Amino acid sequence: MVECRNGICLYKIRVVTNNNKKKMKIDFSKLQVETRIEQFDELDLREDIGNILFSNASTLAEDELARRIYKSEGAVEMTEKEAEMLVNSLKASKVVFRVVQAVEKQLK
Repeated sequence: MVECRNGICLYKIRVVTNNNKKKMKIDFSKLQVETRIEQFDELDLREDIGNILFSNASTLAEDELARRIYKSEGAVEMTEKEAEMLVNSLKASKVVFRVVQAVEKQLK
């Protein structure tokens, strides 16, 4: 669309974004973690996971996700890319497998 006034023409463009990206939710205050063989307990790991991500953040996106998790009052919504970033960061930080597994299960 073009709009002209006093010999100056402005072109209006419409930007279309793909909002169909899959969103995932995970409640870090209610993670089902295997604490003993075949025994699962519900743990609140918001602060722990938030701090782990924060301490290893190398991008603004990782820092922002860490803060969202730390301050969350319920389920945290994230994109597939953020979920992948989260799991990779936990693994790189050598977080115990049981916690990584609990996060991955809730992301499914």
